[in-house]
Amino acid sequence: MSWILRRLVQLVVVILVVTFFTALLSSLLPGDPCRTMLPTGRPSDIAQCRHDIGLDENLVVRYGKWAKGFFTGDMGRYYTIPGQQGDSIFDHVKSSLPTSLLIVFYVQLLTLLIAIPLGVLSAYKAGSLYDRGGTGMAFALVALPTFVLAALLKYWFGLRLGWFPTVGY
Repeated sequence: MSWILRRLVQLVVVILVVTFFTALLSSLLPGDPCRTMLPTGRPSDIAQCRHDIGLDENLVVRYGKWAKGFFTGDMGRYYTIPGQQGDSIFDHVKSSLPTSLLIVFYVQLLTLLIAIPLGVLSAYKAGSLYDRGGTGMAFALVALPTFVLAALLKYWFGLRLGWFPTVGY
C-alpha cells in the first residue's frame, strides 16, 4: 500500500513539474496572443484582452489559477474572438475521448500483432543480419517523433496510395 501511495505522490509531483515548465516555456515564447487576435486593435483593446485572458498577471499566479481549475475539472474555454469565449474545453475532450480511446485500442492491437511475431523471429535468429536490422529499425521508429511518423503515414497511405481518408474519422 505504501508503494502505491509513494507512486501516486510521485505522479502528482511529475505532473506539476512538467506542467509548470510547460507554462514557463510558453511564457518565454515571442509574440503576444492578444496582438495575434487583434492585429489592428488599439492599445486599450489589447490591454483589455491581456487582462481578460490573465496575461497581465505573473507566471506563478497564472499557473496557480490554471492548476486549480484543471484539477477541479475546469479546463477553461476556447477563445473565439477577444472578449467572447467559446465552448468548454472539457466538453470537447469528453466528446472526443471515446474516439481517441478506440484509436488507441486499434493501434495497440496492431502493434502487438506486428511486434510479437517479429520479436519471436528476431529471438529465433539471434545475432543474424535480420536480428540486427530489426533491432535497428525498432530503435529508429522509437526515436522518430510520433507526429512525424503520423504525417509520413498519412501522406503515403492516405494521399499516395489512397487507402485511407486523410480527414475525418
